[in-house]
Amino acid sequence: MRLYLVAACAILAVISAANAADECSGCSKEPQFPEAQSLLESHGYSRSEYSVLMSWSERTHDGSDRFVTGFHVKGPDGATFDLYSDGDDRVFSKEDVKALGIREKKWDLPPVEKFGEAPPAVARLLPEKPVPTGVSKSIEPRGGAVLPEIDWARVSREDAESESLGKPTRIGVLLDLAAPAVVLGDNVSTGEWSPVDGGGSLWSIEILSPDALGMRVHFSEIELPLGARVVVYNGYDANEAYGPYFGPPPGETDLWSATVFTELVVVECFVPASADRNAVRLTIDRATHNYVPFGKLAMAKGAGACELDVSCYSSWASTSAGVGGIGSVGQSGSLWCTGSLLADTDSSTTIPYFLTANHCVGSQSSASSIEVYWLYQTSSCNGSAPNPSSVPRTTGGAQLLATTNVNSGTDFVLLRLNNNASSGASYLGWASAEAGIGTPTVCIHHPSGDYKRISFGDITNVAESLLDSHPRSRFHQSTWRVNLGVTEPGSSGSPLFIESTQQVIGQLWGGPSYCGVPASGRLDYYGRFDVSFPLIEQYLDPDTTISGGIEVTRPEAGISWAKGRERKIKWTSTGNIGAKVRIDLYQGGAFVMNLKGQTNNDGRWKWAIPLSLSPAANYFVRVSSVADDTIFDNSDNFEIRN
Repeated sequence: MRLYLVAACAILAVISAANAADECSGCSKEPQFPEAQSLLESHGYSRSEYSVLMSWSERTHDGSDRFVTGFHVKGPDGATFDLYSDGDDRVFSKEDVKALGIREKKWDLPPVEKFGEAPPAVARLLPEKPVPTGVSKSIEPRGGAVLPEIDWARVSREDAESESLGKPTRIGVLLDLAAPAVVLGDNVSTGEWSPVDGGGSLWSIEILSPDALGMRVHFSEIELPLGARVVVYNGYDANEAYGPYFGPPPGETDLWSATVFTELVVVECFVPASADRNAVRLTIDRATHNYVPFGKLAMAKGAGACELDVSCYSSWASTSAGVGGIGSVGQSGSLWCTGSLLADTDSSTTIPYFLTANHCVGSQSSASSIEVYWLYQTSSCNGSAPNPSSVPRTTGGAQLLATTNVNSGTDFVLLRLNNNASSGASYLGWASAEAGIGTPTVCIHHPSGDYKRISFGDITNVAESLLDSHPRSRFHQSTWRVNLGVTEPGSSGSPLFIESTQQVIGQLWGGPSYCGVPASGRLDYYGRFDVSFPLIEQYLDPDTTISGGIEVTRPEAGISWAKGRERKIKWTSTGNIGAKVRIDLYQGGAFVMNLKGQTNNDGRWKWAIPLSLSPAANYFVRVSSVADDTIFDNSDNFEIRN
């Protein structure tokens, strides 16, 4: 039985349910992992009587986009219960937890399994590339910046230290512009606005980082009027272009562009004649300088000769299409890891849930920067590796849903990609039952950031120096078979499969293995999926019985919104109304237009109000469940004005 401590308990310092519901004002914008025993002891739970079995961080569901920290605690009588904190010094009551939309964890769930879902065809399908306005209209960039020189001796020392500590592999460093490139309407710090034939205006600059193999541009501010767009492209080959970008990812205030494989990046902002140029707000303050080519990451010197090309194992072709390489931006620069696209048990949806390691993507700011490279693999057994810029890529970041670190849990993070996975990607199956000692295993990964490889092993429990810190209760130890592959830097976060069923049972933390390691070190540690599952069960195994209600909370009665502006529509839901909602606009009871066919039921959606709408004070918005359109709510009447 799950126990919660109520507000009347004298030993707890709690915040009121009203405060908790007020957008979780005390919660953090990032996952927090305070020293668990010390926090509990400060609230009266002595170390001698209470032990923390696991701690984690998860996103609230009250519309605040904040995180709470959970603790699974064992008491002196052997009973277990869960406590939740704001990550600092407050512990929430049962009422607070409910107000925050945190679901009760089911630690005694019966085993659940899901088999993989293959794509219709495994093909390298690339998204349509934007055509830069400056290229199509023959307008050259009118300003720019050269990034500073890099202290390579320092970079080498940092990379060596990072590898020794088991941190994710770095492929690029962060460089600040000498002075940020700022656009505040007509006021620009570099470059200038140029008229565009056919209407509108264009601002563009070049950013050069000599000898960079790839660059990502950081917009610390990006706010555009309706119809305006930002595109980044290769200054030497405009066919490599990314965007268009219209603003930051959901819930964020900044934006990282996709990687452009060049030393010279052009950034352009186009504003149509119908938009107000003075509403443009852009600040570019830094960029990454990627210095390691894929497949030749620092310290690893390329994937080892003992690694096996996944394309040589045709029975794993469909499953391998669900494994992707991850590029992200952390405090030290551009990072590289591996992850996997997971299926859920609701056959009516294809939500892009993505599993990797917490030490690869441990914060929402890092999650917002990720890009996933799909199908970065040879087209035939031991064939040539493709150019990374030629494979499908999902950009736009992700929403961090739940995570644990290596010290307090299983070193996992579950993300929901903000954009869809490539149409050639598979959704992978998984199993929440414990995999026993001796279970044959497989890992598919990107060793050293190279093209995809495969390794074969077995679950073991061999005494080894890392075993105490990665106990069997939270981690699988996989020992690799002789001459059948290992893992390397860049493989972190990659999935561990049951060989016979091709179901995910964990994600890679790391270990001592590498090509040429003695037999005693030919093993790695994977956070156990079955231990993590109660924390992500609500996403991967949703209750498909649709019931509950919706309440539209914005727009409010009497509010006035101007045409051509962006405004947020907000709602709350109770029960299980499904993963998606539909949003429609009505006037005086008559249907006007569909605003969004389906969007995530996360409580908010940004609406760019069309200029074509007629001014009136009797509009309302309807939000309805996609799974059951009899579940809906109408907003109060509001005004749309010129």
